[in-house]
Amino acid sequence: MELHVSVLMFWKTIPILIAQFLRRPGQVSHPIPVRFVSSRVGGANAFPGGGAGAPARTDLENRLDAIQALLISDLNTMVRALAAVVRNSHKQAPKPTQVPDLDAVLHGVWLGPSDSQTLLRKGNVLAATRDHTWDDQYRGHLPTAKAVHFQATGNVAGLKAMIESQRRAIALVGKARNAAQLIASGMRKVFNQAQKGNRPADETIARHVLDGLPKLSIMEMTEFSFVSGVNAADIWPFVHGEPAKIDYRRVFDLAVFAGCLARGEPTILRWDLVRYYIAHRATPNIRNRRKRALYPNTARVHKAIEWTLARVDHAYNIHTFTGQLVLSGQPGTHKIFRVAPCGA
Repeated sequence: MELHVSVLMFWKTIPILIAQFLRRPGQVSHPIPVRFVSSRVGGANAFPGGGAGAPARTDLENRLDAIQALLISDLNTMVRALAAVVRNSHKQAPKPTQVPDLDAVLHGVWLGPSDSQTLLRKGNVLAATRDHTWDDQYRGHLPTAKAVHFQATGNVAGLKAMIESQRRAIALVGKARNAAQLIASGMRKVFNQAQKGNRPADETIARHVLDGLPKLSIMEMTEFSFVSGVNAADIWPFVHGEPAKIDYRRVFDLAVFAGCLARGEPTILRWDLVRYYIAHRATPNIRNRRKRALYPNTARVHKAIEWTLARVDHAYNIHTFTGQLVLSGQPGTHKIFRVAPCGA
């Protein structure tokens, strides 16, 4: 019990992941600062699905909508490629073969306020824009190009693996989208209360609102940051304890960097992330018994960082990556990384 109390005092907040009885029911809720940014997307209701008269969506909500729409568009290409391979391999079958379709693949996936067909229409537009602006020598890194290649080679296993990975990415973004909507709704309620004089006029949101967010583990938040390019700490602040003690934001920033690298996008690695990475490689916190005792999430964070570095190794080669960081750790400096062009 003394250990748990010291952890609570050190964090200066009540972590969600500790046992319920340690959260001292009845205590005053901790106000958590959450900044609200109104939408700047052109046109009324840029992503239909919120319903007539619904409040404008925030920039974060619209960004997550766009990310999920693009993921669904790419998933549709993968599903159609798999269906074509299945049909071709069963041309001589006596009975018609059931081929996969997008609705069946997305069955049970938590999308958010917009339905799959709405997201697909928007995603097709975004995918066309992305493909048009993509460098020719890097087009082979696009998921649609990989799906076409697997279709041409009849690689059913590769297509199924891509579809399953894409499905998980869509589900993670869907949970983030619903969390962003709940935060925006909570903030509007806070502002209305402040306007009526029912609460202090500050930009805070009550702890119980954050407790109602769709929950993700540290590993799932890392995966979300990897597939979306959005830092999970922008959506789930303080969910796993005081970030000043365990630097979740940099963990997720590293995952954002690895995700951009894996997708073949040019991405900047800032000097502070370089130092964070080098410190992890030299003296990982998992070796520090005191930190493991004080912060129960140390092992989970270590696993998340190692998972991220494995993705970097797969995309870029970790030894080459490490060798290029020698001069990138000075304050104010950064380095741009990108995987090699296709066929290089």
